Amino acid sequence: MRYATGGLRALIQTDKPLHWVEHFRRKHPERRIRAAEVLARLPDVSVLHVVADKATIHQDAGIRTNKDRFYNYLTKLVMERVALSAATWPGGPRSAIVRLGAVKQMDHKETLRYLELVRDRGSRFVVPWDHIKWPPKWLGTDWDGIQIADLYAGMLHTALSGDVTDPSCAALFVRCGHQIRRGPRGQLLGYGIEIVGDESFVTKRCWWRDLAGADV
Repeated sequence: MRYATGGLRALIQTDKPLHWVEHFRRKHPERRIRAAEVLARLPDVSVLHVVADKATIHQDAGIRTNKDRFYNYLTKLVMERVALSAATWPGGPRSAIVRLGAVKQMDHKETLRYLELVRDRGSRFVVPWDHIKWPPKWLGTDWDGIQIADLYAGMLHTALSGDVTDPSCAALFVRCGHQIRRGPRGQLLGYGIEIVGDESFVTKRCWWRDLAGADV
């Protein structure tokens, strides 16, 4: 990952941590294409996405109106999928070291308490928490892995921000689609992509079939 981030920083001539919004704007399509090419070649990568469509989350769900609950809940979903991915890693189970990007105005200590409550009260037969080295840590963007995660998230945001009938908006995201975690029959939903709200927010898009393959 260090080689990938270093090469991309050299391309755009910056010493700052990579950030999709800052360094890979729409006016620089060549940078976006190069980023997708570099990420798509990363070996032994399992990408996990949690997508929330607030418009279709039930009104009585506290996460819709409370930003702290929203963040904590989505972080829980990410952590659960990390644990499942580590437990079923090709070649044998792994122990995952989790580093999360620090988010402004979020109380990460409170998030950690919430995650510990979920872990301690939940069934380890459902979520194999033992496959995460505890506790997770929140770090700044100087970490290469967090910069890479930001680029993957940026490509997903670009795909979801485009018109549902426009396949070009998701070209970069689909380019890296082989790295998204899949189920035993190639399923994406519930494995590498978790959707909070109406699944059609993602699955109705014209590019979904190209991405999902066997999962349609």
